[in-house]
Amino acid sequence: MWWLMAMRLANYLYHDRLPLSNSLTSKVVTAWFIENVIRIVFKNPWHGVEGSAWHARYLRLFGVNVGQNFFCPENMPFTDPIFAYVGDDVTMDYNATMHQHSFEDGMLKWGPRSLGSGSTLMQSSCLAFSDTLTDVVLRPGSVTWKGQELESLTQYEGSPAKPVTNPAANCMSGV
Repeated sequence: MWWLMAMRLANYLYHDRLPLSNSLTSKVVTAWFIENVIRIVFKNPWHGVEGSAWHARYLRLFGVNVGQNFFCPENMPFTDPIFAYVGDDVTMDYNATMHQHSFEDGMLKWGPRSLGSGSTLMQSSCLAFSDTLTDVVLRPGSVTWKGQELESLTQYEGSPAKPVTNPAANCMSGV
């Protein structure tokens, strides 16, 4: 039953071939809400997949493009899994999430967003409709601003997230 509802029906209702901008009263947005409810109600029957070598394979069933050596202790850290692109050697801590949608101007807009290789989303942080380059750290409880691109080798903190350190710049200045 889980396979039919959470995988087949939800993937039929919500997929990456849908228009990237939709009116809040459209059938596409209604299907998106229904898909989210289906995934909440029909939970993963394989307990313990989180944080294991099987987790990336499990996420790929939902459409997440996951690289090598992904680690996350949460079952589904992506709000819109079909638009998530995750690089290699990425870590997402407890309650860290990645959202690939935005509500603005009476529209639901979504699209591909990437979490660059070597990046870390620390506890309860949220990459909200934003992208990261490589080796980025989003510190605990931090939230990005819509459309923000986080630069390589930089740590971000706050809401909206702002750079707090840049190891490459520190090396250049002799600090």
